Amino acid sequence: MKLLKSNPLIASKTLTPSSIHELITIVLEAIEKKKTLIPIGGGTQIFTGGKKLDIAINMSGLTTGFKHNPEDMTATLPAGMLFSDAQIKLKKKDQWIPLDPPDNGSSTVGGIVSANRWGPRIHRYGTARDWVISTTLINGKGKLVKSGANVVKNVSGYDLNKAYIGARGSLGILIDVSFKLFPVPENNITFQACFSDIREIFQIVSQIKKASLDIEALLIANGRWVSPNEKHFWLLVKIVGSNESIKTQSSVISSILKNSIAKRWVQLNHEDSNAMWETANFGNNESKNSFTKAVIITPKYQTENLASEIIEIDPEISIKIIPCRGVLTVGFNSKKVLYSLNQLIKNYSHNIEISGKNIVSSDDKWPSIPATLPLMRKLKTGLDPNNIFAPGTFLGNI
Repeated sequence: MKLLKSNPLIASKTLTPSSIHELITIVLEAIEKKKTLIPIGGGTQIFTGGKKLDIAINMSGLTTGFKHNPEDMTATLPAGMLFSDAQIKLKKKDQWIPLDPPDNGSSTVGGIVSANRWGPRIHRYGTARDWVISTTLINGKGKLVKSGANVVKNVSGYDLNKAYIGARGSLGILIDVSFKLFPVPENNITFQACFSDIREIFQIVSQIKKASLDIEALLIANGRWVSPNEKHFWLLVKIVGSNESIKTQSSVISSILKNSIAKRWVQLNHEDSNAMWETANFGNNESKNSFTKAVIITPKYQTENLASEIIEIDPEISIKIIPCRGVLTVGFNSKKVLYSLNQLIKNYSHNIEISGKNIVSSDDKWPSIPATLPLMRKLKTGLDPNNIFAPGTFLGNI
């Protein structure tokens, strides 16, 4: 086990266990000495709500145990393994986990699951909740616990492992995660169209949704998530399928866009397509500067009206929308915009998570308290009775 230099804003010290036995020992000692713990993967989504914990657990030493079952289309991945490395291995058998969270190569499997991270492909594939079939973790009693099943056909109803997805390490420390897999699409192609008004785009989106298209990702964006100095809204649509299917689908979507009021539209080559989706996922050069980002999930039928009202708050707001999932990501710099946004979304059914500039406490990050909070508190008490895992750093100060 290694003792690393710790980030003084996160924990007093950082430990890197090299075995599950070492990790269990750390947890048991923390229980005995009443110390608090927080697991760390790539460190891109760490949030402590302004609290300094006792020990950070660096999971980079726990990367063994990769198991791929191509016949069952399942895989078990160690939580400390880099997500990008796992995808490379799985794609050797033309299979993958169809999640595409923004990842510069440092995100771990456990980190992506703990933060329930996703990208534009959420349109078709959903989130980690749709692909995780089992988890192994160390709970707040220092015990190794497995939830779910490693075979897809055995998964039915609600599994306890779903509770760990998005819990940000507040319920235990993930050891490994088993996923069901999906075949890598044979081919894909992206169309880009530009519009001056967001309601115009929603009209086209409605037509596209009704067409016979195999859409992997459909996204609306402006500001930080399009090319620098671009004044229009982007509509990006990625279709997938066989080479023959792509030809047919391309004709359909070309016809829709040709008869639309788009300022311009184009079928992108693969190089330009990759560049456009990278910008939509990570942001352009302006996104390197500090800003505040709010991710809002609302019922799909409310998406258009909510997006239009958000844009009216401030013309400098950046917005990214996945309309078929009711997901909106909003970027801004002003505290005034933050206040107006919080006031606006009170009129909508939603979940919201805010990060970045001016976000310090858990109440800042999760200003909307869900009706399920009492159940979440019961889960926390049951799974972490000694309250050692990242206490007070999650929604509702859990």
